Amino acid sequence: MRREVVGKPLLLKIAPDLGDEAIDAVVDVARSCALDGLICTNTTITQPVHHPLEGEAGGFSGAPLFARSTEVLRRAWRRAGGALPLVGVGGIMDGETAWQKICAGASLVQLYTGFIYGGPQLPGKVLDVLEKKVSDLALGSIAQAVGRDAG
Repeated sequence: MRREVVGKPLLLKIAPDLGDEAIDAVVDVARSCALDGLICTNTTITQPVHHPLEGEAGGFSGAPLFARSTEVLRRAWRRAGGALPLVGVGGIMDGETAWQKICAGASLVQLYTGFIYGGPQLPGKVLDVLEKKVSDLALGSIAQAVGRDAG
């Protein structure tokens, strides 16, 4: 059951540290509460890579988080059956990584670390890659790519 959006959409951001059962539960709750979508994922508090500052407080985001955040996204898309808009976040550094998030189930992607490193021209470069992918695959729109690799 979708609620009519009055004002701004409400999306819940989930952590990459969740296990499969917890991801399923969050998706189920999001759907039952008629949230407008999920943001997959936020910063991890685990230490996925060795780093000189790994003993410091705080978490990791960006490229070290890409694989795990994409797994969470793919799991959420499968659980929601494609019926819940998902925002792919975590390690999107270029058009190819944005494409991977979309194919894993993202209806939207969020750039942050990639934007910092890639500068203000990054969104245009990402869009160029996405447009080429859609054209090369003869898709009617980018929407046809959402979840295509999620299984």
